Amino acid sequence: MTAIAKSDRNTGETRSLIGHSLDVALAASQLIADRVTRARLEVACGHNLDDTQRARLVVLAGLHDCGKALIGFQLRITGQGRGTSHLAEALAALMAVPKVQQALCVPILNTWFSDPSAALFCAICHHGSPV
Repeated sequence: MTAIAKSDRNTGETRSLIGHSLDVALAASQLIADRVTRARLEVACGHNLDDTQRARLVVLAGLHDCGKALIGFQLRITGQGRGTSHLAEALAALMAVPKVQQALCVPILNTWFSDPSAALFCAICHHGSPV
């Protein structure tokens, strides 16, 4: 089964989760390459961002909708049931399910960030407020 990230209610067209994640990562890469956006990110971070750090932010952007792979969201987006959202559910799965941690390469993220949980939390809470 291909996980769906986006669905157009009028046309029925869908965008796969992998495709959407790649779209977002590419958009993030382009935004971070912009001098003004990069400068603002660096102010927010409190230091200049090197190429590696910028690439890691792009990976986090690509992971932002990982919760859409969960069955509850898939039931909802495909119209097979009420289903669930994808934010709190993703955080719960990340905390409780080792297979999810492995799928999202949490061991690698642990080497990238001093607080990988906070980094993932920020990426997953992308709707503007904490879950």
